[in-house]
Amino acid sequence: MNPEQNNQESLLIAALERRPEIAVPVDFHLRLRASLAEEPARRAARRVSFARTTAYVAAVCMAVALVVLTMLYPETIKVPESMTFVLELLLVAQLVAVGFWLGTHSEG
Repeated sequence: MNPEQNNQESLLIAALERRPEIAVPVDFHLRLRASLAEEPARRAARRVSFARTTAYVAAVCMAVALVVLTMLYPETIKVPESMTFVLELLLVAQLVAVGFWLGTHSEG
C-alpha cells in the first residue's frame, strides 16, 4: 500500500469513529407543541365485533332453547334414547363451544 491509501484509510476510519453532533433548535419544543395543539382531538373509533355479538346472541338462544326443552319434556332425562335428549346434548355441546370461543378470543 502506498502512503496516500494509508492516509485515506486513516481519514475514513477517523470519520467513521467520530460521533455525530446533534443540534436541536432552541424553539423546537415550542413549535412541536404548537403543531400538536392545532390538531383536533380525535375520538377513538369503536370497532363493532359482529362475531362476538353473534356468539352472545347464539349463546342466549341456545340457553333459552335448553330451558324450554327441559320444561316441555322433563321425562327425557329418564329416557336417554329419545330425540329430545340428543337435541339437548347437542345444544349443551354447542353452548360449551361458543363459551370456549368467547373465552379464548379477546376483544379487539
